[in-house]
Parts: sequence; C-alpha cells; structure tokens
Amino acid sequence: MNFEYEDADILPLLRNPQHYIRFHNQKTKNLLSLKEQFPSIRDLIKQHPHAPLQLRDVLTDRIRGFGMKESAHFMRNIGIFGPTILDRHILKHLLACGIRSAKKPPTNRSSYIKIEHAWLRYCKQVNIPMVEMDLLFWALETGFILK
Repeated sequence: MNFEYEDADILPLLRNPQHYIRFHNQKTKNLLSLKEQFPSIRDLIKQHPHAPLQLRDVLTDRIRGFGMKESAHFMRNIGIFGPTILDRHILKHLLACGIRSAKKPPTNRSSYIKIEHAWLRYCKQVNIPMVEMDLLFWALETGFILK
C-alpha cells in the first residue's frame, strides 16, 4: 500500500489486538494529518539535504504529533541519518556508559538535545560513529540485528 496516494482506513490496523497500538485514535488523526502534509514535507527534506538535525527540528515543529524522537524515527525510515532516537533502551545503555544525563527520559527539547550531545561526545571519545553505536545497543538489547 502506498500511504501517500491510496486511501486506507488506518484505525482498524492500529487497534488490531495482534499488534495493538496505544492511543490509536489520536495516532490515526496524526497519520492522516501527516498524509496531507507529504508534499510540504518533501519540500522541507529538499531544503535541508545536509542538515539532518535542523530538518529534525523543523519536522518536530511542523508535524502534528511529532516530537524529537518521532521526527528522528521518521527520518531514519526514509533513509536520513543523524538525529538520535532516544528510546528507553538507548537511555539504559547510555546510562551504563556513564552518561548521567540519560538517567531520566527527556521531557522537552532542551533535555533531549542535552542527552543527544552527551551521546555524540561519548561516541567521539570511543571513536565509534553514533549510528554504529545505536546498532550496537540494538544488538545488545535484542540479541540480533534487524537493520
């Protein structure tokens, strides 16, 4: 299914008990809003070809329901890397690496950026690119690599 060009009833997919999604009513509204914004989002991506962190911030500001993490997920899913996806698994591993700012999940943009910068500094210290460190954390968490 091509979400951008085809109509679909998203709500039954999101509330299906086999892969239940919390807040499915709100997420359905957000996805339909996102679909309407695809042309302008495509333009934003073209305007920021070499500035993924700036693009993440713009997407966060302009897309309903997108926070820093959701914007980073969206970007990764379309092949744009750079922004961090600070989920609870990543935070757990960052804390184990001694990044104290990862003790609590980020509650706003500034705390998200603070943890992101701490992670990037750590990656520089150990000479492992952040995207590779992210993959390592994923493998440690799951026991295998899906990507």
